[in-house]
Amino acid sequence: VVQAGVGIGKTVGYLVPIFYSYKNVRKFKNIIISTSNIGLQQQLLTDINKVSNLIGIKIQPVISKGINNYACISKINSALYSSDFSEHEKNIIEQLLQEISDKNTIDKDELTQIEEEIWKKINLMNVTACSRCLNSRHCLYPSIAKKIDNSNIIITNHNYMAKSILDRKEFVTNADIVVFDEAHKFESAIRDIQGGNLNTYTISKTLFYFCDNLVENVFERDYIRQTVSEINNFFNRVKYSALRYYKKNVNESNIDIVDCEKIPIFIKNSDDTINTIIKRLKNISKLVHDINIHNKKYNDYREKIVSDWINILTDINKKDRSLNVYWANFIIEKYIKIGYTC
Repeated sequence: VVQAGVGIGKTVGYLVPIFYSYKNVRKFKNIIISTSNIGLQQQLLTDINKVSNLIGIKIQPVISKGINNYACISKINSALYSSDFSEHEKNIIEQLLQEISDKNTIDKDELTQIEEEIWKKINLMNVTACSRCLNSRHCLYPSIAKKIDNSNIIITNHNYMAKSILDRKEFVTNADIVVFDEAHKFESAIRDIQGGNLNTYTISKTLFYFCDNLVENVFERDYIRQTVSEINNFFNRVKYSALRYYKKNVNESNIDIVDCEKIPIFIKNSDDTINTIIKRLKNISKLVHDINIHNKKYNDYREKIVSDWINILTDINKKDRSLNVYWANFIIEKYIKIGYTC
């Protein structure tokens, strides 16, 4: 374990012994270096190449990151003819497709950055979906994955490393040496992988999308709008319960609140409200699924989002038997957000 100031040479400090171990010790051939974020991976790649040249030991490192950091050509081609995308978005995607062709890469960090909302609609999601893709033969991702599998030194980031440990990825189980650069940030990476959030803005936006673009029946549209209202009312109950607790106890010596953004609360009689929301979301999920099947649209990512909401709310209602820890954030954000971590 090494602790030292920025720029003092910690990276070189661990790279030199790794390089000599790689050269001289037979059992030290597979190396992983995990950094705190994707941005630092490229800097580490530069440092490795510098050290390699200085001491004359040649190692071919590769950068490994999650599959969602790569573009899906099949999704991009479909997007250009889809009514789900505006003309402005289609123009951006068309330029991206040309850039992919010119640079021969689908790596997000090597392409012109586009809005996150657009990227989420055109990136690769999982290997299982890729195996069913008609364009899999022409996809660049298999060659990227093969290069990673065949490399001796892999540079990854804490989030992807945490996920790879949980998924028992082969490059992790085969590793002889693992270095955590900025290891103090690894704990939060594990929380990120194991957690997520319910955001009132995202929920409203998604459900209103169904109203505006999929559902034609007036009664079904009203049902969805009423569901949005029910959800917003529940989130507001969380907010006002916390505010009441704070105002009641802030001046009492027996309650020590050191951070007004972190207040323990209990929402009374929330079971029926949550169960009502869950029932409504299940009905909406089935409605949207049936409409998509009728329209021969089989991969609407919004269906998965609604399913995730149902699972989270179901777990919240288990209270002390729930699998996750939950908290609400509403003071520093315009929209209320319920976060959770396993």
